[in-house]
Amino acid sequence: MSGRTVVITGGASGIGDKVVERFLDDGDRVVVVDRNPSPRDVPTVIVDLMDPAAIDAAVNELPETIDVLVNAAGISGKSGVDAALAVNFLGMRRFAEHAVKRMRMESNVVTIASTVGFEWRKRIEGVKALLRSQTLEEARVNVAPFLPEGQESFEAYNLAKATVIVWTMISSRQLVQGMRMNTVSPGPTETPLLQDFYDSIGEDQLDPLKEFAGRHGRPEEIAAAISFLASDEASWISGEDLVVDGGAEGGLLRQKLEAELAG
Repeated sequence: MSGRTVVITGGASGIGDKVVERFLDDGDRVVVVDRNPSPRDVPTVIVDLMDPAAIDAAVNELPETIDVLVNAAGISGKSGVDAALAVNFLGMRRFAEHAVKRMRMESNVVTIASTVGFEWRKRIEGVKALLRSQTLEEARVNVAPFLPEGQESFEAYNLAKATVIVWTMISSRQLVQGMRMNTVSPGPTETPLLQDFYDSIGEDQLDPLKEFAGRHGRPEEIAAAISFLASDEASWISGEDLVVDGGAEGGLLRQKLEAELAG
């Protein structure tokens, strides 16, 4: 498994940096794609995922052959509707669809989604609207009916992450024959972005998850899940979403069922 060429977006900090560390420990060659240089001794391609032209230019700087692409770049809803849609889905999709042209049979893509995308079926009309959008301008118009007033940024983030999961499912056998594509959906994780999520989502949403799981996740735990999906051990897994949340979703489901049964 060692000696692969791995491209990691958002690899300069947070979960992405731990993903870089994990692949380096496995003996792989890593290229980071980020707004900021990586603190590690690896090549970094600087790019803003809100800028389509910059994305296209960044792809031209990638290695000719890529074995693994990890889309770890992401921002919270606190950054606003445009950024939430562009960075978390539109820019990720554009970068990935260009990058996979450098990937071969048996290569794979792992994208970080989120547990907020878990209920993508309930958001399917909004998901389809975002999937149809090729530009940020189109996305603003197409998804506006699905962003409740006063919660636009929060729901834009949720919708983008739900769309990441669905896009991965439908693209897993479409972009490159034999290539595997999966998502990892972390629960709240101890990264520099966690406070942003508290600011945009609120304690009433996040603290119960911490209570159910016993603690928030650690970046290296998410990196381990990504490493697994990118390995031969996951050779029969494609188009799937791996939830890594310490059992928090199960706790919420139990609470809901108990309330319904008691009623």
